[in-house]
Amino acid sequence: MRLVCMSDTHNFVGGVDFEVPDGDVLIHAGDATNLGTDEEVLGFLAWFRSLPHPHKIFVPGNHDRMFDGADVGAMQAELRSYGVTLLHDSRTIIDGVRFYGSPWCLEFGPWACGVKPGEEARAKWAQIDPKTDILITHTPAKFCLDRYEGVNVGCQDLADRIAVVRPSVHVFGHIHECSGQDSFNFVYAVNAAVCYAQYSPSNPCRIFD
Repeated sequence: MRLVCMSDTHNFVGGVDFEVPDGDVLIHAGDATNLGTDEEVLGFLAWFRSLPHPHKIFVPGNHDRMFDGADVGAMQAELRSYGVTLLHDSRTIIDGVRFYGSPWCLEFGPWACGVKPGEEARAKWAQIDPKTDILITHTPAKFCLDRYEGVNVGCQDLADRIAVVRPSVHVFGHIHECSGQDSFNFVYAVNAAVCYAQYSPSNPCRIFD
């Protein structure tokens, strides 16, 4: 199974010159839009559905406001009509591989899907299925491809939960400047942010088998 991962495309779709390699599962780890308006989301979905990958998974990010506080079941049904699986504190299984997705980020500013560190964050991460193979979140875990302006800004509560669940792979984005792949506490980590600091699509999609 080949997985192609992207995140933080921020409305750069369609005519933008970045390559989306072929693969079996296409994962988008959030911030498909800038403001999460209906127009932006529909534009993203039209582009995302046009890609040839047999399976497509989307986990919202903090910019994707349309999904914050929405009726998740209704949104999942709508995205299915586009051939896209929306994971929002939920899982899916593809060819025996177990995927779990969650959109939450540490709270900052007027953005979507914000949680406070500590009890509130732990309650969200506690929902992660302990049998997860591929974990997809928008935010990074603390100390793993999460450095912004010299500070590690990932979520420690998420790192603690990952240490318990031990997925094979953790896919995320959010921190544009740390796009890349690494290993952390025996978990293969993929920061799939496509846009760099100035929201220019200069990072490649990330691929692993």
